[in-house]
Amino acid sequence: MSTSADNERLAREESFHDDRFGEEHEGRAADKFYAITGRSVAAYDDKLDSSEVGSKCLELGCGPDAGAWALLARGVEVTAIDISQVAIDRSAERAASLGYEHATFVKMNAEDMER
Repeated sequence: MSTSADNERLAREESFHDDRFGEEHEGRAADKFYAITGRSVAAYDDKLDSSEVGSKCLELGCGPDAGAWALLARGVEVTAIDISQVAIDRSAERAASLGYEHATFVKMNAEDMER
């Protein structure tokens, strides 16, 4: 059951990510929060590299640096969700421009998945 505080937090998170994906510039203040993830990103990338062609993947969060792009290039069927409609729209446009018909992008809260 969602509380008012949960709804407010989710609205702030959605706004944050809409702003983040809506602006095209480097050096965003929020980047400092992502700077410490180097090792985990490398381990994640290694896992992506072992994904088999034709397999399916659900990615939580999408955007220009998401793992979905490496998977799509390998022929993996990807469904990516994000709380940000801006991230969804941009990712769907990019996938279409690259000819990735095996990509699906859905606006959804990963804490309360609908499907």
